[in-house]
Formats: sequence, C-alpha cells, structure tokens
Amino acid sequence: MKIFLRRLLRMLYTMITLPGYIVWGLGLASRLQRRSWRRLEQMAADKGLSIKHPSSNEDSGVVYGDVQGTNIVIKPDNRGHSTVSALFGNQKDIVLGSSGKVGKDNPAFDLAAINSTADRIFRYQRIGEQEFSSLQRHPEVLEHLTQFYVSWMWHVKSMTVAEQQLICYLRQNWLIPAISADVAEKLVPELVELTREFERVFGSEGQAVSIEKHL
Repeated sequence: MKIFLRRLLRMLYTMITLPGYIVWGLGLASRLQRRSWRRLEQMAADKGLSIKHPSSNEDSGVVYGDVQGTNIVIKPDNRGHSTVSALFGNQKDIVLGSSGKVGKDNPAFDLAAINSTADRIFRYQRIGEQEFSSLQRHPEVLEHLTQFYVSWMWHVKSMTVAEQQLICYLRQNWLIPAISADVAEKLVPELVELTREFERVFGSEGQAVSIEKHL
C-alpha cells in the first residue's frame, strides 16, 4: 500500500511539469542548472570532494571522490538525468533494475523467493549464483535496499544495482532541472551505507572498479 500511495503521489507530481516546456523555451532551466551546479561546487569544497569542471558548452560538471571509504560520483546532467552513484570496490555478478528492461535472466535465482517487495520494485534481475546465495544468507540487504528506495521515491525516479555500482536516477523538471546540493548531501551518506552493506555481504572478489571510468 505504501508503495502504491507513493507512486500515486509521483504521478500527481509529474502532472505539474507541463509548464516546463515554457521554462525550457525561455532558457530559464539552463540558468537554474548553472545555479544548482555552483551550489554543488561549494558542497564539494566543503566535503573535500573533487570537481570535474564543465566544458564551455555545458552547464554543469561532475562531483566525485571518497566518502567513508566509498567512491561516489554525482552527475547533475548525465544524458538527460541527474545521477548519484556509489561504486563497489570490486565488480559483482548482479544487475537489478527498477525501470527499462524487464525480465529474469535465470528464473532459478528469483528475488521473490527472498523479498517479494524487492521483486516487485526491481523488475529486471540478473543475479549470479554466488551473489544469490549471499542474498539468501543475508536477506536484510534486500530489506534495506527496498527501504532506501521507498524512502527516496519522491526524489529518485529509478535505481539500479549494477555490476560496479549502485546508481540513483534523480527526477528532473522545470522546478528541479538538476540535483540540488541539499538533496545530494542527504542522499550520498545513505547510498554509501547501503553500498558498504552490499560489499560486506558479497565480499571483495572480482575485478577492481576504477572511478576514472565513471567520470
């Protein structure tokens, strides 16, 4: 029921975005995005994070760095999305997606057998045997994953547990053309905590993940 109500609120929220066409036409969204980027730059300086500055034809760049031992990457404009990623230390054999492609690559490794809510949210599932076994032994990880997703649904449009990272796709509209520093400052610590829990459960095997490839 809670997920249904939140999705209803999301639908109503989307209905107010029509004025965005006017805003984009006037170029206001670009100015709002540049202002959001300046605030993210200040947040990065306050937190000791690095900045990849935008090119001359871009309104925003990339904020990245180490947060409590986990590499994070914030992209205010990532191919039409604002994204916040927390990288694993090593590559995992798992992909869970809440939007886009639907299906289960291996029906034998089905999240429904562990957590029915996670199964409904993450409609695409590809899970390796070792990772599935780890999730069976530690079902609390999926519980925390669903709690995180539900608690951030107002801001997070979709989420993916990928081989190298946890990535959140943030909502954008004429009021919020890019992720705000306030949202990033609250979201990042929770995402890092969740990432560290996946790391603890899955272990440190696998190819090392390079942050440079995600900038």
